[in-house]
Amino acid sequence: MTKRIRIIGMVAAALTILTGTVSAYSAETKTIKFNEFGVDRAYVCEAETVAEFLDEKQISLNDTDKIYLNDEAVSDMDSELKSGDTISLKKSYVVKVVIDGEKSEIETAGGTVEDIEKMYADKLGENYEFKSSYAKTAPLRNNMELVFETTKQTVETVTNEIPFETEYVENPDLEKGKENIIQQGVNTIKTYTYYKTYVGGKYTDIKETCEKVQEGKKQIVEKGTKEVVKAPAADSSAGTIDGLKYKKTISMNSSAYTAYCSGTKRRTATGAEAVKGVAAVDTNVIPFGTKLYIPGYGYAVAADRGGAIKGNRIDLCMNSYNEAIQWGRRNVTVYILE
Repeated sequence: MTKRIRIIGMVAAALTILTGTVSAYSAETKTIKFNEFGVDRAYVCEAETVAEFLDEKQISLNDTDKIYLNDEAVSDMDSELKSGDTISLKKSYVVKVVIDGEKSEIETAGGTVEDIEKMYADKLGENYEFKSSYAKTAPLRNNMELVFETTKQTVETVTNEIPFETEYVENPDLEKGKENIIQQGVNTIKTYTYYKTYVGGKYTDIKETCEKVQEGKKQIVEKGTKEVVKAPAADSSAGTIDGLKYKKTISMNSSAYTAYCSGTKRRTATGAEAVKGVAAVDTNVIPFGTKLYIPGYGYAVAADRGGAIKGNRIDLCMNSYNEAIQWGRRNVTVYILE
């Protein structure tokens, strides 16, 4: 009985030794290189997968970090490891950049605030201010916000054309109603330049300069004042009116006068008495002594003239001032009687 117990104890001890040997072989150690920020470190571990290695070494990852196994991107963190493998960690940070209130995000593997500043150099320009509290040499971190405020100036040029003025001068040798340009007008052209300043994307100041590109000149136009006597168009057809025979008709502009106004002579240019029935005419159109009939006025004789009575003008004599005022000025058809 004692011998049997001794044999069982020896078998148990042998099994214990054998089990320990198997356990030692199952927990095989590996040498793994780990690269972070370009620096290689060798680790001895028992990890079977990439995930176990990171957990064993207490290496935490951001969502943007990338893991490489022997320079190949790891898509499965349960990828198996063997001794001599190299695991590389490439840190990636999302940095928020705010320029004049406009926000953007950039993913970067590292660097400093100054590196981001250089990256945005074209957009920042030469004149700007870094508003965040970080030092320029501060290393980038995930979700770091970098705020910049620029000062920029825009230049705007506007051309304004000012129309020329026109001056009229009288020419007594030019027929009335005619005009001639004796100096052509030239518009004035001015160029305005506006310098606008924006700070942080907001308008703050403006400066203006003006340059006269073209000197203007007024246009000078001569207007004729010379009176030209023209015989009015006549109606060649003869006929009768109110029982009176006429040779032709003339369309004329009439006015009225009276010998009873202050300063008016009682005698006409032909010596006749200035009474109703006397008409002042331009003798180049209607000779003195011509018998006339004017509707609304009646019978008249061309027996007077006036300084303003030229061409197709006729001035009819009235017996009173009131009659002259009532007649006023009107267009009439003058019948030249036989």
